[in-house]
Amino acid sequence: MGNQKETQKNPQYKYASTREKLCFGIGAIGKDAICNLVGAFLMLYFTDTLYLAPAFVGVLFFVFGTSFCRNIIFCSKNMGCDQ
Repeated sequence: MGNQKETQKNPQYKYASTREKLCFGIGAIGKDAICNLVGAFLMLYFTDTLYLAPAFVGVLFFVFGTSFCRNIIFCSKNMGCDQ
């Protein structure tokens, strides 16, 4: 019992190996590629189809773009968008 309390006070953290870092990096590249593909499509749609000013669309992406991509990733990861 005394040993268990000792490990709770001083937890031993495992550092990520180079392989794990590489795998997470490859996953991040895939996520960013999808977000950039969606962003490029929306930029063309807003400017060429809806005839919005490119500066306005750029500000729109700056304000809402990051949260939009994060919501897509988290909803698909958690299988629910209640957060």
